[in-house]
Amino acid sequence: MISNPGSTGRLDTSRLDPLLLDSLRRLTQSVISMRIVSLLPSSTEIVCELGLADSLVGITHEYDYPPIVINKPRLTSKSSR
Repeated sequence: MISNPGSTGRLDTSRLDPLLLDSLRRLTQSVISMRIVSLLPSSTEIVCELGLADSLVGITHEYDYPPIVINKPRLTSKSSR
């Protein structure tokens, strides 16, 4: 993982081209019945930023941001030993 010194760890959409962001939002909204499982915190943020938080059916156990995902089912791995 590449880290950015001073970064808050949150997706900064102000750096994205507004036309690209709008196109991505329209594209993702056209997929109505999608079920998404996010295993990376950054992916969870992107999914929510694209307006698809309702499509999230599970997130990683390591993260609880943005607040809209707090009550989503958590995924983790358990050793069988």
